[in-house]
Amino acid sequence: MSTSTCHDILTSCLEGQSPAGDEDQFEGSLIRKHEWESTTKKATNRSWDKIYVVLRNNLLMFYKDQKSYKAAPEAYYKNESPVDLRGGSTQVATDYTKKRHVFRIK
Repeated sequence: MSTSTCHDILTSCLEGQSPAGDEDQFEGSLIRKHEWESTTKKATNRSWDKIYVVLRNNLLMFYKDQKSYKAAPEAYYKNESPVDLRGGSTQVATDYTKKRHVFRIK
């Protein structure tokens, strides 16, 4: 997948609206890894975690699994705040070869 393809997919997801004006929601399992805790500090735990992700209203929300999301949508994985994707960027991680289909969100 090229960088532009990855960007196009996220853009279409973020701008997706149903004909009735209701906002679309995308959800599913994802395996993620934190590389950085802040702009200057590498993450202390950089292992891969399987989590459940919900994308709604430009917010990316993380849950332990689908059951946790359905039971308590306001209780996020490890109390992490949702990530606002407006103004962010995505990029295919071409330099990461240990796993396939890896991308970065900044």
